[in-house]
Amino acid sequence: MPTSAPRPSVNHLLRPLSWLYGLGVGARNLLFDTGVLTETAFDLPVICVGNLAVGGTGKTPHADYLVRLLEDAGLRVALLSRGYKRSSHGWQLAGPRSTSADIGDEPLQIYRRHPRAIVAVDADRRHGIRRLLAMTPRPDCIVLDDAFQHRYVRAGLNILLTDYHRLFVGDALLPAGRLREPASGRRRAQIVVVTKCPARLSAVECAALRRRLRLEPGQHLFFTAMRYGTPYPLFPDEVRAGTGAATEKTSATTVFTSTTIGKTSTTIENPVAAIEKTGTTTGNPDAATGGTGTAPAVSPSAPDALLAVSGIAHPEPFVRYAHTLCPRATTLAYPDHHAFSHGDLVHIDRAFAALEGRRRVVLTTEKDAARLLHAPGLTPAVRAALYVQPIEVEFLHGGEEKFNDIIYRYVRSYPRNR
Repeated sequence: MPTSAPRPSVNHLLRPLSWLYGLGVGARNLLFDTGVLTETAFDLPVICVGNLAVGGTGKTPHADYLVRLLEDAGLRVALLSRGYKRSSHGWQLAGPRSTSADIGDEPLQIYRRHPRAIVAVDADRRHGIRRLLAMTPRPDCIVLDDAFQHRYVRAGLNILLTDYHRLFVGDALLPAGRLREPASGRRRAQIVVVTKCPARLSAVECAALRRRLRLEPGQHLFFTAMRYGTPYPLFPDEVRAGTGAATEKTSATTVFTSTTIGKTSTTIENPVAAIEKTGTTTGNPDAATGGTGTAPAVSPSAPDALLAVSGIAHPEPFVRYAHTLCPRATTLAYPDHHAFSHGDLVHIDRAFAALEGRRRVVLTTEKDAARLLHAPGLTPAVRAALYVQPIEVEFLHGGEEKFNDIIYRYVRSYPRNR
């Protein structure tokens, strides 16, 4: 049975440029494979999360899953990223005052969700790992975010992600397609995860996808979907205090529904009520949910109007979800990793002011929230109505237990982690 996963679109006019690009990538990989360029191994577990293509495949939610999994096992976890689109240079360690300009939006997103984890950025991953190992106490394990092509570090476990809607098979190298390196690079991975799958992906289609991906013997294949969690206020103090004109029309009884893409899951209760009960840590999802992902029940009431603001690679699922929360949702979409300017914030404020109804909400992604958190010029009305929509990874067909076991066994294979 053929899989219903769409096939990537390729610009065949650009194939000659892709061939030239492929020569360079192939030569580089050959130099690593033959030992001319050397890979450095380290004496602690290093887990690499990456992909073969440019664009969003869900790396950050999967890295977030790993950090939470390892922290829950009692390990001191470090996440190292290059910090894409940051304005700083070299090694940077995340702290309470870090901004997206300091460390990048995705590392800041991880740090805000896991303040006990060590989050650092360094384009030179070897140097970054050495800095982590010099810390006291040193981490028990390291998660490398988006480092599959950074072969100067030899990760002990490579997790390769591929988007269900654009698998690496059938795609082409840049610029005709979106591959950073040939699909043969998949052989370096011990685990392959097909991300952003339909929630009701059948076992028959999973088997068809396995055949289509042509994995090597011993490679593990998993399928994940994205589950929308509890929306929480980015500025809880202002929501609770009723700051700004937005609270004249925004009720504190707004209820959002958590869904896995394609099917309804559980009802999420009022995040504002949870803030009042559990704390006021600015922009911290655990402050809105008490660290459990749920909150006290309140009377059900959906937003009368909603403005969905995003600057991510593929905003379509987020926009569709916003319309399930409020059919009258209005959307503003910006480029991926967009740095919000003063003009953008004025545009957002005007779009919010144009909404009608008592309960008006601005909804954004966690990645965008990392940039909006310190954006100068957000009006009190928008700040008081601004909610963040987290997403979480959900393994399909019972794959979570096996995936977790592989991670645990790898990490525990190092004596200091037993």
